[in-house]
Formats: sequence, C-alpha cells, structure tokens
Amino acid sequence: MDGMSRAPLLDGQPSDQRGSIHLFSGGFDYWFMNESRLFVGNLSYQTKDNELQDYFAAAGVLTSVHMVQDKLTGRSRGFAFLDYATLAEATKAVELFHQKEFQGRPLTVNIARPREERPSEGGAASLQRSEDVR
Repeated sequence: MDGMSRAPLLDGQPSDQRGSIHLFSGGFDYWFMNESRLFVGNLSYQTKDNELQDYFAAAGVLTSVHMVQDKLTGRSRGFAFLDYATLAEATKAVELFHQKEFQGRPLTVNIARPREERPSEGGAASLQRSEDVR
C-alpha cells in the first residue's frame, strides 16, 4: 500500500463520508446523491473558487467548491457546485443568496439535481445521421 487512506466505496466507486461519489472518480449521476449540494449559476467568467467560497461561507461550512470549466478551453462556464456540511446550511445559502448580486450579477442558487437528458445536437453522430438520410 502507498500509506494513504482511501475513501470508502459505494457501488464499487470511491465516496466521501456523506455517501456521495466524487465527480471525477465515479458516475456523474451518483455525484448528485448529496442533498446539501447547490447549483450556483450566472457567475462571472472571472470568478475564482476562493472568492465563491469566501462569499458562501456566511451560510455555513463548505466542504467543496467546484467551478465548472469548458473541457477544451479551460474557461469557466459560469456556474459551480458547492457542498455544505448539512442540508440546513445549504437551505440557508439558497435563502441568503438566490437572486442576490455577486460581482455585479444576480446569482441563481438552488439545490442541485441530476442533469436532464437532452437530445444530441451536432457532433459526429449527427453528421453520420445526415449522411444516412441522403
């Protein structure tokens, strides 16, 4: 062993103490099992993790901040996910910060939910389909 402690497993995937699976070590759907996870939208592209953490700490103990970035450019996509230690703290954050101005923009703050399925648009799959139709 390498001497490092390992997170417990849930469905064969690493998990933290609250039972949610980390975004990059497990399935995306499992990541939303934490009911104290918030979606924060309408962020400035220049917002930094530590700025968001400092601002949202007024509602309680943040256990993680994940600023979502474009895979190709590395640029912010203008939204983030925040984890609070408890559901009560997450609920307090929604009440305190939803539609409040942060860095000149009104925030969208709500309890995170799984991403909805959307039809694919563009990409190689639709090119193949359009060639099949001809």
